[in-house]
Amino acid sequence: REHDLVSRLHNASETMAAMEQREELHVRQLDVLTERVIEVEAQAATDHNQLLEYQANCSILDLEIAELKGQVEDWKRRCLESDDRNKKLLADQKQLIKKVEKSNRDAERLATKVENHRLDEVRAVYAHKKKQARPFGVIGWFLGWHKRDDEDLEELR
Repeated sequence: REHDLVSRLHNASETMAAMEQREELHVRQLDVLTERVIEVEAQAATDHNQLLEYQANCSILDLEIAELKGQVEDWKRRCLESDDRNKKLLADQKQLIKKVEKSNRDAERLATKVENHRLDEVRAVYAHKKKQARPFGVIGWFLGWHKRDDEDLEELR
């Protein structure tokens, strides 16, 4: 019986040693799994933080995009107003050019009339002087005094 008890004790000791080895193996596996869980949790936290940062950036970009769209609409409105103003100014410019051209033509006609009137007065004075002038006679003719009146008329023109 003693041998049976010794054998049981020996078997129990071996079983206990095997169990201790298994326990150590399980503890090591548990440690490895715990480290993996910690790494995965850390990675998940990092990913979550990056996701939150990405969402915040997207929100900021959405606000900036909305603001820029408003600015684009404002600039479109300003461009249309500027185009309308430029078209109006071009139309006004064309009208003013036509008025200036008409005024220039009127001024030229008036200047021509004034000049013709002045020449008519000069001719009238010249004709009056010629009527009052004495005849040159043959000697005056040969000396060229008659040319002098013609030169005076040309000079007046």
